[in-house]
Amino acid sequence: MKTEQTQFTQLYADLNEAFAKGDVDFILSHAAEDIRWEMVGDSVIEGKQEVAKRLESVVGVVSEEYTTKRIIASGRTAAIEGTMLCPDKTGTKRKAAFCDLYTLNEKGKITELTAYFFFL
Repeated sequence: MKTEQTQFTQLYADLNEAFAKGDVDFILSHAAEDIRWEMVGDSVIEGKQEVAKRLESVVGVVSEEYTTKRIIASGRTAAIEGTMLCPDKTGTKRKAAFCDLYTLNEKGKITELTAYFFFL
């Protein structure tokens, strides 16, 4: 029998994989209506509908060389660190690092996502 912590840790891993594979339906199915997604240094998106609009451009887009370095989870909060290959503003593919911080509500839906992202 899986513990609640094990289930949350698996959910975080699945969400991370969904972002890597452009599985927007999976991401949105785990987002609360009042989700707040902050891309540090870039923008803040509030509400599930606005998040859906932002994610339209990545539906089915698979990230290259996507590597999860670690997932640190404690109940309904987690930090996920990794790297990927993606295009910069000029279209040149470069290695980038990310750290995503998740907070889930009592129903296991994402209420907050804070994303740190930068090119190496």
